[in-house]
Amino acid sequence: MTAARPHEPVPVTADQQALTDRHLVPRQAAIEAMLVAHRAAVDAALAPKLPRFGDKPYPLGRCREIRDAVVARLQAALKAPADPAAAALRAFIAAGGVGRKVWGDLRGDYFQNALQFGAWYVDVANDTVTVSKPQVEILPLAEADLRPIRDFAHFVRIAERYWQVTVTANTVFPRLAPLLPLVCTEAGGRSWLAAACDPMIDLSRLDGFRPAEAALRALPVTPGPVAAALRAQAARAEDPLLRPDGDPVEWCLAYRARGLGPDDPFRDACVAAFLSLHGRAAGPL
Repeated sequence: MTAARPHEPVPVTADQQALTDRHLVPRQAAIEAMLVAHRAAVDAALAPKLPRFGDKPYPLGRCREIRDAVVARLQAALKAPADPAAAALRAFIAAGGVGRKVWGDLRGDYFQNALQFGAWYVDVANDTVTVSKPQVEILPLAEADLRPIRDFAHFVRIAERYWQVTVTANTVFPRLAPLLPLVCTEAGGRSWLAAACDPMIDLSRLDGFRPAEAALRALPVTPGPVAAALRAQAARAEDPLLRPDGDPVEWCLAYRARGLGPDDPFRDACVAAFLSLHGRAAGPL
């Protein structure tokens, strides 16, 4: 069996189902109430800092930030459980229960950041696409239908439908294309490099940049006006990784030959170049 990559759900084994049934199911209502309370505290902290995502009010588009903030609170709470729900979750993890962040394609409709606890899918940002939904949702993992993103073609299918964007090859910044091979462009003209999240960056770099190379060969080039606007932003950033010369596929081959896939400082330099271009306000993941 192929091991799950970081941020992918792991298969629910008989042991994980048994641990879930023993430790979590009897306390499900209490665990959900605990998560709702953590979510309220997170909203109080995040809403003033992140009032909008583009033209969308908080919490829309903020599933990653909300999920990560709830996880930080949970980690602190589990060090010294003060209620039966936290005690049950700590006992579950101490007994070998899986507790991890997960991300992927939810039901073929959109990207979602959530949690896996054993046999459970736990979404603490369930209202970040449709604000009228309950904030917290707990489902059997199989019923949730969270699918790993297997390649950039899969990513593009979801992104174009979910974000209402056109996706083209990153021919704009060839040196970044092996990690960030896509350009997403909204109807109004706003564009950004994608996919700037750990699962997709790792998908490419840990497979010798082959996934990015395949996407760059398959997608149309970015139109001139979009490229010009992005390069105008890059002129202010002054990062050598944002130079416009060269062929992105050739950079994939060159980085592979140099063995840069598992090179974390190189990855960090590429992410820093992305942030110098876009800050932290690029597409919603």
